[in-house]
Amino acid sequence: MSRGFLEYDKASGEDVTDKWEVRNKYDRFYNPDDSDNYFGGKLRFEYNKFANLDLRTVIGPHIGREFFDSPMLRLRGEFGPVHVNEEFDGSEDNDYYGALLELEGESD
Repeated sequence: MSRGFLEYDKASGEDVTDKWEVRNKYDRFYNPDDSDNYFGGKLRFEYNKFANLDLRTVIGPHIGREFFDSPMLRLRGEFGPVHVNEEFDGSEDNDYYGALLELEGESD
């Protein structure tokens, strides 16, 4: 699954927002008998002109669980380690490891 956004705004002829993000994700369920648990990987790219962020790259594996999956409610949770690389314009770049914790819910 891939998704992203682009936000670019001007006010009085001046740029006030200039940023974008692209997320890519792959999930694979362990087996048909265990349809609630899955594993996968994530890759995310971000840019933000006003934070002087040229590119932030986040990559890592995750494991997840689908708590509810019905027409009325869908709820999932994921966690895993990530590697983050940040390239800034005019300041020192960062390179570090972190943790991913994500909850996703949908309702009709």
